[in-house]
Amino acid sequence: ARLFPLHPGPGARILETMTRIPDLPRVLHWAIVRHYLALRMQEDSDEHTGRRGIAAGIFAAWLAAFGFLFYGLAGPLFAANGPGAAVWKAIFSVAGLFYAAWLISVFVGLARTASRLREGSHLNQIVPAADLIEYWKAQCGLIRHVPRLLDAQWTWSSVPAGSYLIRYGNTDRTFFWLAEGRTRVIAHPPGSEPMHVATLGAGTGVGEISLLDNEPRTADVIVEEAAIVATLSRDALDAVADEATYDRFRDVVLAGQALSRSTVFHGLPDADRERWIAYGTPRRYDTGEPVILQGAVESWVGLVVSGTVVVERGEQTIAVLGHDEVFGEIAYLTDAPRNASIRATDSLLVWRWDKNWLDAELMRGGVGDALLKLAVERQNIQ
Repeated sequence: ARLFPLHPGPGARILETMTRIPDLPRVLHWAIVRHYLALRMQEDSDEHTGRRGIAAGIFAAWLAAFGFLFYGLAGPLFAANGPGAAVWKAIFSVAGLFYAAWLISVFVGLARTASRLREGSHLNQIVPAADLIEYWKAQCGLIRHVPRLLDAQWTWSSVPAGSYLIRYGNTDRTFFWLAEGRTRVIAHPPGSEPMHVATLGAGTGVGEISLLDNEPRTADVIVEEAAIVATLSRDALDAVADEATYDRFRDVVLAGQALSRSTVFHGLPDADRERWIAYGTPRRYDTGEPVILQGAVESWVGLVVSGTVVVERGEQTIAVLGHDEVFGEIAYLTDAPRNASIRATDSLLVWRWDKNWLDAELMRGGVGDALLKLAVERQNIQ
């Protein structure tokens, strides 16, 4: 059910670790598909034919390199005689044949990938299982924070690998939430080639910005592994939403963007990031309103989603924090009273997590280490 036949192996994982580039294997796979199989070219174009020739040349070079390496390692062995040499000859021969067959299957799979992507999207409506519904209600941040969306008409579909879930430049207003499967997000930066920027798995949503703002799609979202998605259209949203619903919807979207940009949550898998949004508590503050009081005994941690805050100790201003900044970590990590006051300097939206949630989830994705590093840096500065 997978779209891309190249799957990360040990070598790719080692390269990913050494370069510290997340999702590096899939970035490289997309580059191969995009550059050498000409997904966006017409079937009869000269450029497409030329790129197919390049693909064939790469395949031949890859096979030749393997043959050269194989001959270098096994050549002396094949020149030897005796029962032991005969056994090793048989093993090397079978291994070489299997590798050549695998290599051929890889390039055939890449050719099929290009063909299937050109065919478009295939969403087949289904009736979801009860466990998927429960998972959706528990994991989806929008459902947890905007419960009125449960009254909307959602459509559940199965989507085969090789389909576009979202096409760059389209003006459809649809939100997709992945209950199963995996997708690739292909961005289209102005003036440059399309590039793989993310892989989204089960428990994540995509398309919420176009749903709210009627903006053209800014990326392709391609189904890499057969998926089951819950779909919400703008018409279905309008049928149940009031102004407060749209405001809460937008708050969840803003919180997701702030979490993805925050250095504390950098590297957190998308499904975990969605769960942090789902189980956080949004809180709005007016200009001048206290967020934290010095000396208070409390241990929640907050993320500035929009607005700014000023950090004060007595009469002294220590810092000003803007969107995407985390605060409150020192009291949580030390179990000490708050060592400074925090006050909203303009209209402020904060996403908060209490001690019980933090104790259970903090070590996922290295968030605990990032919080500790942030606390040490701030203590040294202050």
